[in-house]
Amino acid sequence: MSTTERSPLHEAWSLKSAGKLEQARKLILQALLDAPRDAEAWYFLAMLAQEGRQAAVAIELYDQAITLCPGAALLHLNRGVAAGELGRDLEAIRGFRRAVTLDCRLVQAHYNLGKALHHRGALTEAAGCYRQAIDLDPTFGEAWANLGALYQELGEFDNALIACRRALCEPPQHTPALFYRSEVLNNLANAHRQIGEYNLAETYYLQALATLSSAPEPNWNYATLNLLRGRLAESWPAYEWRWHVHGRSPPQSAHPRWDGSPLLHSSLLLHAEQGLGDMLQFIRFARLARERVGRIVVECPRPLASLLARVPGVDVVVPLGDRAPDCDVSLPLASLPGIFRTGFETLPAGVPYVRADDARQVIWAQRIGLGEPGIRVGLVWQGNRRHRLDAVRSFPLQAAAALAKVPGIRLFSLQHGDGREQLDSSGLSITDLGSKFTDFDDTAAAMQALDLIVTCDSAPAHLAGALGLRVWLALNFSPDWRWLLDQDDSPWYPTMRLFRQASPGNWSNVFEQMAAELSGHDYAGS
Repeated sequence: MSTTERSPLHEAWSLKSAGKLEQARKLILQALLDAPRDAEAWYFLAMLAQEGRQAAVAIELYDQAITLCPGAALLHLNRGVAAGELGRDLEAIRGFRRAVTLDCRLVQAHYNLGKALHHRGALTEAAGCYRQAIDLDPTFGEAWANLGALYQELGEFDNALIACRRALCEPPQHTPALFYRSEVLNNLANAHRQIGEYNLAETYYLQALATLSSAPEPNWNYATLNLLRGRLAESWPAYEWRWHVHGRSPPQSAHPRWDGSPLLHSSLLLHAEQGLGDMLQFIRFARLARERVGRIVVECPRPLASLLARVPGVDVVVPLGDRAPDCDVSLPLASLPGIFRTGFETLPAGVPYVRADDARQVIWAQRIGLGEPGIRVGLVWQGNRRHRLDAVRSFPLQAAAALAKVPGIRLFSLQHGDGREQLDSSGLSITDLGSKFTDFDDTAAAMQALDLIVTCDSAPAHLAGALGLRVWLALNFSPDWRWLLDQDDSPWYPTMRLFRQASPGNWSNVFEQMAAELSGHDYAGS
């Protein structure tokens, strides 16, 4: 829309450009008294509200303009941006879709639609929107950068490298230059990491940090790369960068942060954080902390509450959302390894440190048929879909078909929530247990009645390891830091065996190897 057709709008635009937003707003309001059906004036007023961080007000003003001029694509685009600022993703997506329908050459509409769909997890459609924006403007740096990050989530690492390298060659349109360059270098490092090129990944992480030393993402990713390479003790301080990435924020606490000092007459609140698997992995440190403080209170997601109440060193468990008892000091749970300066030689690896409820074990043993012949194998194939690399770490249930061909195998699904829809289409003979789970105590009790657990990298893997059960972990080519590199065992879980992809996305070698192992050994009754 032109801002030069009417002198009040022209003058208001000049005031806006000079940063005099309130004066510009008053001028537009005066103009609307004379011409209340001027869609352009309502649009200008909405932009001023949006620049003043009044997104809700801006939406009402955009609606006024849209009522008067429903075919203006720019109005729908900007209204969508305002809705997105309020977290109203679906509303934003509707606005962007309307904008591209009205003007298919509106680059920003395609780009913003891609961002909104990306945020909602609609990765394939989002990629198409980014590519459309790039087709219209090949120099659109942010579109290249976002496409590179998205390709990694899809597991298309060669395409990710191409997009990230192109993003480095294009200037940003909306992002501060140093932040943009650091972010693109970080994404380039991530792509090299996912195909096992760890030296190149380190090079690009360091370049990203040289560009902007305070950038959270490369600091966090470089820390986890060092952990992946086994540099545990030296990497824990940098592990604290986790609070500044992926929209995370530190737990809110009125208590001072515990520094590890002996406080034998005081209580320590350990805050829940990250995923359920992280809780299960790091709760082992509660026993060490209990040696230094008088009482341990653990905050955790409700599905873990009854299970963690039986962990050595834990005195009180409080489900998230419930009021915790007064404590003297607090700490996020995953900060405990840093407090104890944990290295491989001091890692508390004794299992089991979690146990299932006795009564539930009896119930699940009866359901599974503990005395029946055969090798009882529990399967988990899908992690939390909201994890940004879930498409890489989870395997399709059909990939486990090689296990079903082993004579004497009885397969049981431990899948709860995401991924259960694959049961109907897999063609495998598999008994569904997961649909009956109410919490992780049920999962633990069912696992106790099985001979072997086969799982992707998700919370049940940590649960089986913490229970001290025989567990085989199917790992993607470049795994999460805790599984290290080039080894088939885990210092965190002595009863766990790791089966690694031979190449990115290749699950066939993993399950062929597992099937060969099962065919050659009798695991029943162990």
